[in-house]
Amino acid sequence: MKWIKNKYGENLRVTRIGQKGYLQTIEHALEAGDTVLIENLEESMDPVLGPLLGREVIKKGRFIKIGDKECEYNPKFRLILHTKLANPHYQPELQAQATLINFTVTRDGLEDQMNQELIWSSQNILPFGGSKEIIEVTFQRLRT
Repeated sequence: MKWIKNKYGENLRVTRIGQKGYLQTIEHALEAGDTVLIENLEESMDPVLGPLLGREVIKKGRFIKIGDKECEYNPKFRLILHTKLANPHYQPELQAQATLINFTVTRDGLEDQMNQELIWSSQNILPFGGSKEIIEVTFQRLRT
């Protein structure tokens, strides 16, 4: 969380769902092109945010409807959702509309990543299925 706050600085608006005035915070940031961080999100999402998550712009891409209000849309606007839940289960619609990043680091997870890297390097295989030799030969052919 600290690095998000440092990265966006003064252009970051921090709020929580249910907090007094949180929709107004989002509306102002949407118009100004600021970044909004919604903290401590639970597994259920406020339906008012649906058009915002789906980027459902209206009137030639200039407005997004939030509740009953049409708010001017600035393409620089960013929305970051944060949860403290260890293993959240969000609706498929939300997962399709957003990029989910799990910042939880466990010892088992790190060991799995290191083992996979070791296997790839020992077998001379790249993660996407190719081999290093094929890539190198193809690159050399393209250069000549």
